[in-house]
Amino acid sequence: MTGKIYTSMTYEVLDLNRAVLGLRAAHCGAEILFLGTVRNENDGQPVEAVNYDGHLVLGEKILHDICVEAQKAESTNQDMNFWVEHRLGLLSVGDVSLIIHITSPHRDAAYKASRYVIEQIKLRLPVWKEEIYVGGKKEWLKGQSLNTN
Repeated sequence: MTGKIYTSMTYEVLDLNRAVLGLRAAHCGAEILFLGTVRNENDGQPVEAVNYDGHLVLGEKILHDICVEAQKAESTNQDMNFWVEHRLGLLSVGDVSLIIHITSPHRDAAYKASRYVIEQIKLRLPVWKEEIYVGGKKEWLKGQSLNTN
């Protein structure tokens, strides 16, 4: 059995129902759902919004590669399914910026794969974040350099 992998970087609002229903599988007894949302403060500063910028083509390739790596590491038959979407553009506090949905026959593999995916996204995904603070000040946060080696 081969698992499904769906990855996307988009400027559209992320659809949680589509992500969940897109991976339901009879052989999977475990589902892990991670949502990244825009929070209202960072380092003691009140945040009004976040602007995400990213490299779409490279980003989607990296998301897919990360899922393949997790699938191989955590599933002997590659029977896990992955749905990973990252939103770009201007997002308000409370908006969902990231969905990671993983289904697997067993919970342990799903938990490990979910953790691997989020940590690798933080390290490798070409997405940059500009915080917009209450009062209008803006700041691009330090991120990862774009390394295509």
